[in-house]
Amino acid sequence: MTPQTLLRLTGLAAIVAGVLEALNAVLDYLLFPPAQSLIHTSVMSFSQRAATNAWVIQQAVNWVAKVFVLWALVGLYTRQAKQTRVLGFIAFLLSFVGVMLVFGDIFGYYLLAPDLARVTPAFLDGGPTQLSSVGLLSFVLPFLAAQMGILLFGVASLRAKVFPRWAAALFILTPLLFVVGGFITLPFVGDVAFGAGLVWMGSTLWAQKQEPVEQRAVAAMS
Repeated sequence: MTPQTLLRLTGLAAIVAGVLEALNAVLDYLLFPPAQSLIHTSVMSFSQRAATNAWVIQQAVNWVAKVFVLWALVGLYTRQAKQTRVLGFIAFLLSFVGVMLVFGDIFGYYLLAPDLARVTPAFLDGGPTQLSSVGLLSFVLPFLAAQMGILLFGVASLRAKVFPRWAAALFILTPLLFVVGGFITLPFVGDVAFGAGLVWMGSTLWAQKQEPVEQRAVAAMS
């Protein structure tokens, strides 16, 4: 398999990641709507959610989505590494490490939350008040790193002009929409925007027909 084929496959991974990110966010909203939401009927506690099969399925989608996001970020950065320079590297590093740590949090919850819901539901329902400072930081810092990385990735992509500017703009808007979505009880809008940006960039990468490595090497030497 050639490097060009592998790079194009990361475009396909970005499409899958974007679809799963949006699907996970919408599923979470529809299955477990927050208080005061537009479709609010009854709010379940976290321990009640974790004890359901629906939560396990939704978290599995979330878990798989993060795997594809990590794969996609490598390809999207590689395609524009030369153009994005230092800012692109910093953005890639922040977003990759942040998403990887978020992945760890999600996987831990996926494995432990159903049992904790059965044995110590008060611990799950207590939220941040049940965590030590280190435990709280282990959840907050990965999310902040991922959001900052995604924002910078969008800025770097916008400047590089390799991918469509509106796809880069969706990355830039993602952190803002996470904040706004919390206030308007539509928490899924940030994930949907990020997913749309991934699908757009991934489609562009998948559709690109790059010249072979040998031709580029000859062109660089001439």
